[in-house]
Amino acid sequence: MIHVVRLNPIGDDPIDHLSIEDVKTIIREAKPRLTVLTHFGMTMIRAKPWMVAAELEKELGVRVIAASDGLKLDLKEV
Repeated sequence: MIHVVRLNPIGDDPIDHLSIEDVKTIIREAKPRLTVLTHFGMTMIRAKPWMVAAELEKELGVRVIAASDGLKLDLKEV
């Protein structure tokens, strides 16, 4: 699970939030079987997190889903 607040990094922002570029780095290095994106900021909400997750999945070849209210995962199936 990755808390991805921002779609894109912001230059001199004093608060260090994860962006999609950070997520790509984490996935490439960790090589998880499944990544769940959660804790979205407004830039992520506007970008439609489920679409961002689908693009990441296609680009990285790893299962990526965007969390939603009430999401349940059977970890036995991962």
